[in-house]
Amino acid sequence: MTEDNSSKIETDEFTPELSSTDFSGTDLPDKFSSDAADNFSPDAFSPDQIRAEIIDACHNYGGHLASNLGAVELTIALHKIFNIEDSVYKDENIDAKNDLLLFDVGHQVYAHKILTGRPLDSGKGLRQTGGITGYSNRSESGSDIIENSHSSTVFSWADGLISSLMYDNPRNSRRVVAVIGDGGLTGGMAWEGLNQLAEFAVIHPNAPLIIVINDNDYSYSSTVGGLARKMQEMRVSKRYTGLSIVTKNALSKLGKPGIVVNRFLHTSTRYVKNLIRPTSVFSDLNIPYYGPIDGNDLTQLMNAFDHAKNFHGPIIIHTITHKGLGSADAEESPAEYHAVGKQCGDTTLIKMSETECKDIVAKTIVDVASINEKLFVLSAAMPGPLGLTPFADKFPERFKDVGIAEQHLAGKAAGLAYMGNDVICALYSTFAVRGFDQFMFDVGLQAYNDKVGNITLLLDRAGVTGSDGASHNGLWDISLFSKIPGIKIVAPYDQDSLKNAISTATAQQKNGNFTVIRYPKSLPKKLKNSNADSIKDVLIVGFGSFGQLAIDLAKNINQSAIAIDQLYPVSGELIEKIRSSKVSKIVTLEDGIIEGGAGEALKRELEKQEKSNYKIYNFGVENKFYETKSRPEILEENGLTIKKLSEKLCN
Repeated sequence: MTEDNSSKIETDEFTPELSSTDFSGTDLPDKFSSDAADNFSPDAFSPDQIRAEIIDACHNYGGHLASNLGAVELTIALHKIFNIEDSVYKDENIDAKNDLLLFDVGHQVYAHKILTGRPLDSGKGLRQTGGITGYSNRSESGSDIIENSHSSTVFSWADGLISSLMYDNPRNSRRVVAVIGDGGLTGGMAWEGLNQLAEFAVIHPNAPLIIVINDNDYSYSSTVGGLARKMQEMRVSKRYTGLSIVTKNALSKLGKPGIVVNRFLHTSTRYVKNLIRPTSVFSDLNIPYYGPIDGNDLTQLMNAFDHAKNFHGPIIIHTITHKGLGSADAEESPAEYHAVGKQCGDTTLIKMSETECKDIVAKTIVDVASINEKLFVLSAAMPGPLGLTPFADKFPERFKDVGIAEQHLAGKAAGLAYMGNDVICALYSTFAVRGFDQFMFDVGLQAYNDKVGNITLLLDRAGVTGSDGASHNGLWDISLFSKIPGIKIVAPYDQDSLKNAISTATAQQKNGNFTVIRYPKSLPKKLKNSNADSIKDVLIVGFGSFGQLAIDLAKNINQSAIAIDQLYPVSGELIEKIRSSKVSKIVTLEDGIIEGGAGEALKRELEKQEKSNYKIYNFGVENKFYETKSRPEILEENGLTIKKLSEKLCN
């Protein structure tokens, strides 16, 4: 940078007062070195090349499309500026240890994988067994740190990492870069972590911590809530930012007089600025804030990150990206193309396929709500995939998407139920685990003690899901939720039983029932011979989605089978059926872990009976975190196929 008054402006503008209250983007661009942008070579990996690979991989295997397309330039800039292990842009002359790059929500890491030497179509395919996983994965690269693909955890991770680095060396220069986006700021855990980082920044004002907000106005669907409105206002305020930059650049060309005028305008218009544009939502965190900037402009990004890299203290960089950029369909409908299915033939990329369960849920809750005017429906950022859109369209005043905030969802449901309303909470099984505390003590305790409105928890994608990896399998809901006193857990075995379960749970009885209904992506339309006419020596009990497996297995070994949808408490009808028969062996099959599952509950209940001499064999999924594999492969691994079960039972 040449010798002029810009260095003096930098000193003046970075006073403690301005750093904590008005660290706006209008005052920073001219302080950034242009070398970072000038040295970028698009021949290494251009944004167009990376987008083409992402689109091709999603075309061939399915995956998260829109979120990854929007984060391409952002990721390239991070890799170019920071010293990230395995990065194609890594400067081998850097002596410091690698910077730590953290991605919140694993579905925005495809470009990061490419830039760390992991082509998405590596021969075995994206999200395929032995191929590149769809989320961060430590076994693939040392640059992947957060392997959990659930949202809103990055600030807590960053707090732990930077606290350790500063404890080991108060003059630590190893940077922690935390990227959050795609609605992650709607999660309560994000604000818990950010609150702690704000305190950390006061204690360690020189700590090399960079927070990057990838603001694309979306999570799975459009981001909701007061924070979302505030962020939208900040996007609009870019009009003011652009005008200020033009004014500042014009004044700087006038030499010293222009710089003096600009400094005066900067000081005297701070109050006016807050009238024209909203005060930053981060202004009270005591962390310098810069933005918002165009998150799909490499020059702006690299300039901003170059400054943050050399800032010697915590800083927030707010970027605005366009979800789906590079795909006309995904850019026009980012929510619908957040995740896509494998392309068929020569058609354009297709949306994730509709499921029978989703369709049944969509129709049933609308039918029920048409009769029950006190029925409310809540979702946590995924109304479309859960089949809630028809309800939201028809009964908008009784629908609420709370964003990525499962704990809040449970608390809101408890409040609605206390006032006598019936409430449906719809979640993926894996995400419901995040709100277990509140479902236990806010919902469960209230339902146990009071005769209030019914609360029904719909858990989609329950059981083995497969290709999305360890943190997305819905294996633990039975074991966890069965510990809540007074709860009822139902697992429909076909589409008719799913419809009946929802209708029954939401009946206007005002008896305070808390019901969990768990189901996979799809179920058979109707099971045949689900109840055995006469039970033979062996009875095979298929819980929920394994009802069909039980029936097919019984036919294969010439024994009896029954499909059961009530898992907890144990069905009295099932107990009576067993007691009145001559069965000596009972086999249970369930799409979840065995420990604490429905099979063990049945076994305990039978052991309470007098003269209980039954031999009981429980089959389910081993309690572990599974690598990325398909559902059939995981079931095969656990011996949950007709062939393997037949061999075990016959031996």
